[in-house]
Amino acid sequence: MEELLASPNNPLVFNPAVALDYFRRRYITDYSPERQHSVDDFNMTFHLLHPATTLDRRVQASLEKIENALLNSTNQTNPHYAVLAILYRYRNNLFHGEKAVVSLNGQRNNFIVANKVLYEILDHNRTVFDNE
Repeated sequence: MEELLASPNNPLVFNPAVALDYFRRRYITDYSPERQHSVDDFNMTFHLLHPATTLDRRVQASLEKIENALLNSTNQTNPHYAVLAILYRYRNNLFHGEKAVVSLNGQRNNFIVANKVLYEILDHNRTVFDNE
């Protein structure tokens, strides 16, 4: 995904600001844009994105990139990568994770944000799709 995002022909064009703000408020305890947060501030909901107790190196690296983007780290983590990685986790958790139909309503806002990002990507690429 990172190679695609860095490509000059990157089709994944969207503004990550609204989604990042939503994710920060969802996953960082007592989030405030005026406050400096650390990895210790991530709540249990964030850790449930990757529920495995032992993560392979690739998944751990992805999780660290997400953490850095949500914490506004200066290590230049691509915010687009973080948003798309979270959306990918939503997709995986929805179709492959444990779930109860009753609790799906609690995911409503997650999927509203996810759909807004996906719509923005599709809208940006409308001419590509219209010509197929």
